[in-house]
Amino acid sequence: MLLINKGIVRLALHNKFTDESSTVGFYAENKLRISALFYEEFDVRIEALTYSELALCLSDQERELDPNCNCHLNTFGNWPLIMNMIVTSKSTSLRIERLICTLTSRFGFRRKEEYFLPFLLSHEKISNLLGCTRSTVTRYMLALREHGILDLSANGEGLIVSEELMNRHSRFCGQLID
Repeated sequence: MLLINKGIVRLALHNKFTDESSTVGFYAENKLRISALFYEEFDVRIEALTYSELALCLSDQERELDPNCNCHLNTFGNWPLIMNMIVTSKSTSLRIERLICTLTSRFGFRRKEEYFLPFLLSHEKISNLLGCTRSTVTRYMLALREHGILDLSANGEGLIVSEELMNRHSRFCGQLID
């Protein structure tokens, strides 16, 4: 079991034989049960998107975990469904917007008239997640910035998301996020 004590991580499965990776989801302060079945063909890869504290618990240690902990136990939660819903959206622009809004809804927080996502994903990573080219992501993200819908935080470690964009996708995000 993987225990995420602090931070936000991206979990991916990497196929040893085809050398391909697939994002399973994004997680924060959670317990994830990862079946031993995955270890036969896949490596589990964890990318810390913010400062993170992780623990790997073996079966004997799992029994000792505090049952009243502030976390919930799941396999991968609903992230595979969320990623599928985002990737199968009609257009690339819709995919990009929904990914940003979903991540912001789950891991970000509201400020006065905007929202803040406390980490950045590279354009290359977004293109890999959504199945489009990096240049398409760069072009669209630039257009969103030019229209004041997105911006980088002052320290460059997060993304400022407009209330307009969040409202545009609130129904989509509301149906998918726990």
